[in-house]
Amino acid sequence: MSTDAGGMARRARSSDTFERVARIGFAASGVVHLLIALIAAQVALGSSGEADEQGALEQLGSATGGSVLLWVCAVGFAALALRHVVTAVLPRGQSGRDRLVERAKAGGKAVVYGALAVTAFRVVSGSGGGDGASGVTGTLLSAPAGRVLVGLVGLGVIGVGGYHVVKGVTQTFLEDLRGAGGGQVGRAVRVLGTVGYAAKGIALAVVGVLFVVAAVQANPDQPTGLDAALKTLRDQPLGSVLLLLVALGLAAYGLYSFARARYAKM
Repeated sequence: MSTDAGGMARRARSSDTFERVARIGFAASGVVHLLIALIAAQVALGSSGEADEQGALEQLGSATGGSVLLWVCAVGFAALALRHVVTAVLPRGQSGRDRLVERAKAGGKAVVYGALAVTAFRVVSGSGGGDGASGVTGTLLSAPAGRVLVGLVGLGVIGVGGYHVVKGVTQTFLEDLRGAGGGQVGRAVRVLGTVGYAAKGIALAVVGVLFVVAAVQANPDQPTGLDAALKTLRDQPLGSVLLLLVALGLAAYGLYSFARARYAKM
């Protein structure tokens, strides 16, 4: 890491303004998850809709003042992505292993929030949200060893989903919050985080399974995004009930994200 890059990262980390803008990203994530939950509930009850990040952002953009809100979300997501880049550059872990784990987690989160920022910018600019996960599947399958790559992506997403479930059930998400042990974070936040992380983990695990199915069948047209995962749940026995429960869980995650915007350790 160059001296200039390290200095820029340290200045960004110490900037109160940068931190406040990055916290908007957590609030924006809350809005997106609440909208995904609403669309998923509508799908469970028989309506149509795209129950993923792009669908949620498009619905937000269609509301009164939606363009302004989309710009706020895009900037917040971009700032949060940059904040995680800073953490990847300057991890706080003491041991080499801790620093490596922190770099990996921060890098992954930077990619996620960066993708959300790009999607929000594309939606607000009218250029669409891109091809999504299904487009990625087709691109990977056309590459050398494409089926292996898609299978590995699927297994990785399943692992991330399992991590979310464990993080929710064990409530280790409280380690991400300031004052979690000092009474500042109440029972409601704990319940929302527990239910929200578990529900999001289940949804992500289904996304991963769809990637694995696409790899096994070598099918570039296999839907593999969050929308496809939620609709796959709907199509199972008692699927509407399952989807409604997951929608409630995603809504809980959205509400937890608002608390995270206030209490998150930055």
